[in-house]
Amino acid sequence: MRLGSRIFLLNIIVLLAAIPLHESGHIATAGLLGCTGENVIVTSIMDPFLPGVYSEMLCPLAMGKYLYLMGLSGFMFLVPFSLSFLALGKRPERNLGLVTAGFSVVLAAIDLLLVCGDALVVYAAFASGVLVMYVGEFFLFDDYWHTTSHLRRTMRSMDRLLG
Repeated sequence: MRLGSRIFLLNIIVLLAAIPLHESGHIATAGLLGCTGENVIVTSIMDPFLPGVYSEMLCPLAMGKYLYLMGLSGFMFLVPFSLSFLALGKRPERNLGLVTAGFSVVLAAIDLLLVCGDALVVYAAFASGVLVMYVGEFFLFDDYWHTTSHLRRTMRSMDRLLG
């Protein structure tokens, strides 16, 4: 499998796993705070006027004071998921931790729009999340490039020795 295809596939798998983890954080918090009817709704991701994935629940009216907690609870499962990639040691895939951390900030930026309504905060969070994702992608590609080129050189050297 080519390098670009491998990185693309890794990104798709990890980022698709991050979305339900993000929504599960909202649902777990809602359940702890006494909300009912927790559902995750998936709409058309291609429609710019509909949110792609969101949580839907019925909460008591007194929940207003917990709105910030509900908005930030998307990090609950994504932080451990992102940190778990650090356990991969020196493998290039450890950089997926930065990619998922950045993606979790992007997802939280969308939640911040509902919580605080300040567009500047939302744009700043979104931009910083994209920046962290970009840095993670750069390191992921760079580490893969050096790892695979080292392996290719080693294989050529082995062929010369044995051939």
